[in-house]
Amino acid sequence: MLDKCVDAAVRKIFRVSSSDNCAFIRICLGLYHIEDFVRIRTIKLMYKLVTKQFPNNVVQIGLSELFDFNDYND
Repeated sequence: MLDKCVDAAVRKIFRVSSSDNCAFIRICLGLYHIEDFVRIRTIKLMYKLVTKQFPNNVVQIGLSELFDFNDYND
């Protein structure tokens, strides 16, 4: 739903009608899918919360099934 809102804004701002052009502009501007933003923020949150209690290598081994910590850039 939020992706459709972002698409509508990009179409209005850049006056494009094709969904391919809209997708290309979003990639160029770094406006990736909302799901990607949420996933990365969840990884950052989990990483920060859990590393306060456990050593870094234990966290990555224990949560590697749930999250890909290679996406985390602090």
